[in-house]
Amino acid sequence: MAASGDESGPPDERVVELLNRSFANKKNPSVDTLSGGTGGRIEAFNREAGTLTMIFRGSDAMCNGKPGPRAQVQGGFASAMLDAVTAQMVVVYSNLKYTVASLEQKTTFIAPVPPNRDLSATAKVVKFGRTIAFLEAQLRDGGVDGKLLCTASTTISLVKLPSKEDKKKSKPPQAKL
Repeated sequence: MAASGDESGPPDERVVELLNRSFANKKNPSVDTLSGGTGGRIEAFNREAGTLTMIFRGSDAMCNGKPGPRAQVQGGFASAMLDAVTAQMVVVYSNLKYTVASLEQKTTFIAPVPPNRDLSATAKVVKFGRTIAFLEAQLRDGGVDGKLLCTASTTISLVKLPSKEDKKKSKPPQAKL
C-alpha cells in the first residue's frame, strides 16, 4: 500500500463528514446527478487498506431505453460513477490537499447496471505519488459484496487545493464605509 502524500490535516472521519454534508446540500452536482438526485454519500473509508466506498443510484433518466424490467444504466454514467469515486478517494486520502484531473480511465463492463437501486462504488489506491495517482474501482449492485457490474483503472493528475492561508491571501481587501 502506497503512503498518502501528507498525513497531517483533519481526521479522516471529519473529512468524510464534510464531504457527505456537501453531497447532502447538493454542492457537488456531479455526485448528485450520479445519485439520481439523492445526494450520494461516502459509506466507508479505510486509510490503511487505501479504499473508499460511495453509494450511487442510477435513475431512469440514465437508461439506454424506456424504464422497465430490462432497463439498464447507460455505460457512460456507470463509468462516471467510477470516475467520481476515484476523485473523492483522492480528496479524502490526501486530507483535502488535492483534487484531480483525470488523465486516463479504462472501464470494463461485466454486467448490466440496474436503475433505481443502490450501487456501491469502491475505489482503491494502487500508487499515490507526488503528482500522479493510480487507482482501481469497482461498481457493484447493492453493497460491497453485491454482484460485480463494472471495473475501472484510472490515472489521475493531482491538483493542489488552495490552503486556508492561500484563500486568505487571495481575498480582496474589504472596503471600509
